Amino acid sequence: MGRLRELLAERAAMEATWARRKLAGLVGAGPRAEAGRLDFDWSRVPYDRRAVVGLIAHRIDAKRYLEIGCQDDKLFHTVWCPTKIGVDPARGGTHRMTSDEFFAGNTLSFDLVFIDGLHEYAQVRRDILNALDCLEPGGWIGVHDCLPRDWGAHQVPRQQFYWNGDVWRAIAEMKARADIDTRIVLVDHGTAIMRRSANSEPLDAAGLDFANLPFSWLVENHRRLGLIEFAELDGYLAAARAG
Repeated sequence: MGRLRELLAERAAMEATWARRKLAGLVGAGPRAEAGRLDFDWSRVPYDRRAVVGLIAHRIDAKRYLEIGCQDDKLFHTVWCPTKIGVDPARGGTHRMTSDEFFAGNTLSFDLVFIDGLHEYAQVRRDILNALDCLEPGGWIGVHDCLPRDWGAHQVPRQQFYWNGDVWRAIAEMKARADIDTRIVLVDHGTAIMRRSANSEPLDAAGLDFANLPFSWLVENHRRLGLIEFAELDGYLAAARAG
């Protein structure tokens, strides 16, 4: 309960800061405006991460599902698997702990893992690598919040209530790996999916410092991260199974 109170207090403080910045006319100024923005209107997309995870779980007949970052269980309660584990330090899921603590003691393997925990590059990167280590052959990993629309939604540390963080930096790093096939499905603020497989379209990582890529890099290069529409997902999964 102590950690939950801390998180709720942090959220309240963030909302108050955002309100003060808006009243002061600071919203939209400085780096937020200079870095540009992504032209996605997620409110017009009739699918979200639940559709992506549900389709993957169905197509691979997933038996064991792991979710990192459950909060209100919006996704967790919709996933149909015989074994489901949800990890969150504050609420939701089945295990009240951090993802690092869970992975340190985990002995299970999973067919499907969804990562929606702390939206900071280092943590997301660590969660992905830990998930890969316990992924069954043919299994998939999903990651939420991969396409923040503007600098404010991306900035770390968090400066506003609505926030995606710099998850995208970890996705760019995975897209550069030759042994991980990565795509971003254009739903729900960008939902990445990946698996252990040869990457036919690796991102050229020459000269890239993933931990410090500016948001302007994402604006200019997001189409190089393997974007696909939800309508293409089933065909992509079928081709992955056939390959």
